[in-house]
Amino acid sequence: MKKTNDALKIIKRMIKEDPELQEMVRESSVNAQVSQIIYDARKQVAIGIVICF
Repeated sequence: MKKTNDALKIIKRMIKEDPELQEMVRESSVNAQVSQIIYDARKQVAIGIVICF
């Protein structure tokens, strides 16, 4: 097996035979996306508050 330092390739190799681990990675990805959306929304609200004052 060829060595790599690409994190995504390493994760894909680790989970390719484990459906439970694949589901955990999918859930984590969704959670990260939702967290980013919430962060961006809060940041926009904070910017709006600063501009109003």
